[in-house]
Amino acid sequence: MTVVAQQQDANLLDSPFFQHGFLEPAPPEAVCAEWETLLARAMALPLKITDSSPQAESWRQSIRNMPVLPLPSPHLLAHAHSTLTFLAHFYSHSLPADCTLAERVLPAGVAVPLMRASKALGVPPVLSYADTVFYNLTPAFFDTCSSASYKSSPARSSLDQVRATFSHTSDEAHFYLTSARIEHVGASSLRAVHTALSALSSQSSRSMSSEDDIARSLSELSADIRLMARILESVREGCEPGIYYDALRPWMRAPDGGAGLGWRLSFASSGMRAEEVEEMQAEEWVERVDWDTEEVLCKTGLAGATAAQSSIIQALDAALGLEHESNGFLHRMRTYIPRPHRRFINALTPSGLSLRSHILHSGTVSEKEGYNKCVEALREMRTVHVRIAAIYLVSPAPRVVGRVLVEKGTGGTAAIPFLKGVRDRTARAVV
Repeated sequence: MTVVAQQQDANLLDSPFFQHGFLEPAPPEAVCAEWETLLARAMALPLKITDSSPQAESWRQSIRNMPVLPLPSPHLLAHAHSTLTFLAHFYSHSLPADCTLAERVLPAGVAVPLMRASKALGVPPVLSYADTVFYNLTPAFFDTCSSASYKSSPARSSLDQVRATFSHTSDEAHFYLTSARIEHVGASSLRAVHTALSALSSQSSRSMSSEDDIARSLSELSADIRLMARILESVREGCEPGIYYDALRPWMRAPDGGAGLGWRLSFASSGMRAEEVEEMQAEEWVERVDWDTEEVLCKTGLAGATAAQSSIIQALDAALGLEHESNGFLHRMRTYIPRPHRRFINALTPSGLSLRSHILHSGTVSEKEGYNKCVEALREMRTVHVRIAAIYLVSPAPRVVGRVLVEKGTGGTAAIPFLKGVRDRTARAVV
């Protein structure tokens, strides 16, 4: 290992993610009272997909009338993005099916702070995995997960553990909390990765002790991944497939502008300076700015919240040196991952490739066994994901002459073929 590579590894190994994982404590203060009041009203109704009821229209009118409010302090910005994306999806997906293209534009009271938060955070202005998991947890979740033993029994899920839901059901809460528990176990798995990479980075003074550290940490990592797979399987214990398919999934997809157009975000009468609007054009998710209508047009094909945006799963792939297709779906989903997580995963990738190269070319028998256990555990977790997708996407799907239509996941891919492909590529990584 070169001196430069050793220095890069040393900088990476100082990352706090190795000690604490990706979950962050829920902030004690409110993000914005006005936004949270509107979100509470939407959940209390609750709003429906293509909801033409007077109550729904009254709520949407409140969104149209809301002034552009300032963003909260930086430490609340990610939670503000979560609140605003829930509001944006509630508004856009509750619009009646026969609404005009002009009515599909997201009003400035939500659109402008959402664009500003998205630009500051470096993520698109749509609901992501992070918005439903990382920044959607209450202190009650952390009280539960700190004392729950995932190994002995499934943890309890309740609505008071999440800040927002679309369906106001415990099923939806359980769906989000299943992912949160996987991320919680991820903190332990990253500590195991840290031990392995620390031993590898001191390769110039390799000893039996460092070899034992790598083998032992890989064995611990494989146990954590197997636990994550069991937690993933436990989604079935608290979330009915029909409720997911009909009451949750439609809300999670990225909104569009209708007629094959990208979603449109208004900045009319918002006080945005021309320079600020022009800067928005540099964002990856922006197609163009329409100055005549005072709207920012998003690119088509934005993804909704999907497990492919999970920080810990992408980090495990990186740590084990597992490469998927360049510029493929999983790589594109990093755009939706919180920027600090994304930078960590990108920095972890070369170290993971170094670990895999070491295992391939000079690893001991015990190191190879430990590495293969990790790959096999990740393959099994992805097999579980295929089964879950079949239960939650294929089984409830409408049928045409006895044939199930090809179902896309919330990220926009043909779910089952995509998941099987990722699983099979993982299986081929055994050394």
